[in-house]
Parts: sequence; structure tokens; C-alpha cells
Amino acid sequence: MPVRAPWESRSWSRNDPVSDPQGPRVPGDRYVLEALIAEGPVVQFWRGRDLKLTRPVTIRVLRPELAPRPEFVARFEAESLSIAKLEHEGLVRILDRVGGGSETAVVTEPVRDTTLRSVLRESGPLSVTEGLAVLGEVASALAAAHSEGLIHRNPTLDGVARTEDGRWVVTDLGTGGVGPAVVTPPEISGPGPEADTRTDVFALGVMAHELLAGTPPAAEAGRVELSPNLPPEVVTAVQGALETDPERRWRDAAAFDAALQSLSPPDPAESPRRGFLSRERAWLLPVSAVLILAAVLIGVAALLRTTEVGRTIIDNAREAVGFQPAPTTTEPPATVPSVSTTTTTTVPGVSIIGITDFDPYGDLSEHPERTVLINDGDPSRGWRTERYNSSDFGSLKDGVGLIVELNEPTSLRSVTIRSPKRGWDLELYVSENSPADTTDWGDPVTEAADVDPVTTLELDGPAARSILLWITDLGEGPEFRVIITDIEVTGTPATEAR
Repeated sequence: MPVRAPWESRSWSRNDPVSDPQGPRVPGDRYVLEALIAEGPVVQFWRGRDLKLTRPVTIRVLRPELAPRPEFVARFEAESLSIAKLEHEGLVRILDRVGGGSETAVVTEPVRDTTLRSVLRESGPLSVTEGLAVLGEVASALAAAHSEGLIHRNPTLDGVARTEDGRWVVTDLGTGGVGPAVVTPPEISGPGPEADTRTDVFALGVMAHELLAGTPPAAEAGRVELSPNLPPEVVTAVQGALETDPERRWRDAAAFDAALQSLSPPDPAESPRRGFLSRERAWLLPVSAVLILAAVLIGVAALLRTTEVGRTIIDNAREAVGFQPAPTTTEPPATVPSVSTTTTTTVPGVSIIGITDFDPYGDLSEHPERTVLINDGDPSRGWRTERYNSSDFGSLKDGVGLIVELNEPTSLRSVTIRSPKRGWDLELYVSENSPADTTDWGDPVTEAADVDPVTTLELDGPAARSILLWITDLGEGPEFRVIITDIEVTGTPATEAR
């Protein structure tokens, strides 16, 4: 899988925050740049501020000398859009994109000054337990990128930082990186380099070697030598990432992550070093307890979901612990049917023949690949919005929704929506035309606030061929997004109603 476009090899630096009055400007009047904090081969990273929401942010802009070059502008814009659609806790969250062309600016959540590089410098190599934990987070994040055809090309310890909420995240995907390639894989060391998923795996192997042995691997005459300080239990996994022949290397970040996860934990009798990461990760203990409770609830759900009482108990318990069904365990197969093959739900008098996502104020796409999961018989999964930074969509848009197409004009009696998320708001619009022929939805025919897991909207028979479920508020956090698992419609053909 070749990289989509070449990032040239250029100098980089990580700067102490220093105000730069001559720096670039962000289009519009919502964001201001405060200090240049890092500079990669292609992109500058600025500490900034969101004046509308009065919060700190990080802002990415192209290096000034690259802004006039169309190939870099196009790549920066395309990568930013692709990355914004990725949902992974190990990737820094993109909050907004402003401007366009050479003035494009990408706004992300802020990160701390603490990077894996600074941890290694200040605390020395990590214990196996600590190292495998953080490496697993990074590998899993890059695996999500690889699954969407995105290549980092230069992941380093400098590009992994701590967020304000304590997550380790890759901060520089799609930017050319912010750290130097300590050891370069042979396949990209010559002119006209091409990178693929195995290039990222090699870099992950270098990161693993640095974190666990304290130094990068030695590279001489096309060979990579592992340090004797590398813990023996990780040698096989790291060696598989550092193979100089790409064909013998782990094929992608997911394969490397699996190799890391398969490693046996250290002997309990061994006293691992307690360094920076173990102190920082003490908060995982209560979180683990919550996850265990959630797992128990899922098991009970398997026994109770066949009764309405059981479903109510499960919904209430999930809400109490803030549990959302994990999409990673119920993802559809790699080949997802198109929207035109959306599952048809038949209720006497009316049939749903299609469901499509509706995002007119964003990038026109709101997880279209997941609409086929609505009404598929599995209540643990469904369509979902993207994850936003607040209940009002991060102030980026007025709402998003779903368009439901019926088999014929229908006099509607009710629309029932099932969702594991409580407390969100929606409006319901109808049109007598098909979705393709509807340009104006008019006024809502009804609305609902603080939606329950099962919400039925009673209607007085408006004629509809198309229905728009328009989400206007995402409800309370910590996850600002809505999941819809089932939609049911009742009514009679409009001709009969007359």
C-alpha cells in the first residue's frame, strides 16, 4: 500500500513555546495563535486559543515555505479530512478545520509538553509492563489509520504526547512527523522512496527498542542489531518489526500490536521499575473495575434481552456506568454493503427501503458505512454520529441526521427510535417526495428532548415518502455522540388514508 503522496525529507525541531508575532495567521476570528511549539518537515504546531469557547487548542498550519506548493496543500487538506473521520482514543482529536488552500488550519485538542521522548530522557527505559501498555496504545492507533489506507511514515517518540485527560496519543499523523527518523528502514533510504504499512511497523520497532532498552537499535551495513539490554521476552516481537526485508516484517501495525498483546506478562515475583508511566497510569485501577462491571452486564444481557423487562434493566445499568457498546467487538465485515442494500424493516402498512446519513453542514458524510447496521437484529450495534467535543457538535454545525426512505407515500402514525444513549434531542421532518427529490424539508412535524432508549413519536397522519431524523443536541458526555440501533415506522398508504 504506497503512501498517497511524497512528503519530502526536511529538517524538524521541537521548540520551547515562544511567541512569534511574524507567524502565520488563522483565517477568521475564532482562533488565535499564541506560540510555536513544534515544527515538522511539513507542518508547524502552534499553541492556540479558541475565542468562542474560551479553551486552549493546538493548531496545525503548513510551513510558510511550503504553502505556495499545490502538492503539499492538497495532501495536507486530504489527510486532515481523512484523519478527522478516524475514531480512536490513541489519535489526537481533530476539532475543526478553517480556511482553505494554502491558508488551511487544522484545530486539535491540546496536548501536554510530556512526550514519550521526554519520559525516556527523564526516567530512563520503561519496565516491560509499562512499555507494552503504551506501545499497544500507539500500535492500535496506527492500526486504525492503516485500516483506512493512511500511512504515518515517521512515527517517533517525539510524536506521542499526553493529552489533558491523560491519554497517550499520536499527535502528528498526516503531517510528516515532528521527530527525526532515528533508524530508517532500507526500503525508503534511497531516492524516490515509497512507504507502506511496513514502514510504520519498522518505526514502531525502533520506538519499542528505545522505550525498553533505552537506546535505538544499531544499524550498520544494512543490518539492524538489537541491544543486549532489550528484555528477552520482547525480542521476537521487536525483531519481527525491525526486519530489514519488508517481506519478513510484520505486515502492518495491527499484526505488530497482536504480537505485543500475545506476550506473556512478566513474572509476578519480578519487581518492575516504577517509573513515570506507572505513576501516571494509577487511574486505570478504578476504570478497570468499571470495565469488569460492564462486562458482567453484557453477560446478563445475553440472558435478559429477550424480555422487555430485561432490556429495561440493562439499559438502566448501562446508563449508570456510562457504558456504550464497544464497536470494536461488533464491527461489520470488511466488505460492507452499500446504502442501497440497507436492511428493510416491514411494519403493517409501511416499509423502510433505505436509510442514509445526512450531514449538510459538515463534510456531507456521517458514517454512511454504518447505516446498514440499523434494524439488523443486533441491538449492540448501529449507526452512530461522529464523536464531537461537546453536546452542540463542538459549535461546528447545527446538527446531523438520518433520512429514512419509505416504499410509497404514507400517512404516518408513529416513528419509534431505539438508542443506548439517553438525553439527546431530535426533530422530525417529512417530505412527500423521495430523498433525491427533496431540497426543502420545511418545518419539523414533531420533536423530542431528552430521548430515552426507546422513544416513540406519535403523529397525526402527515403524508410522507421520506423522513428526516435531525439530531440537534448530543446529550451529556463523556461521549458526545448518538447511536441509533433501530427505527420503526407505522402508518397506512396515503391513498388509503384519503
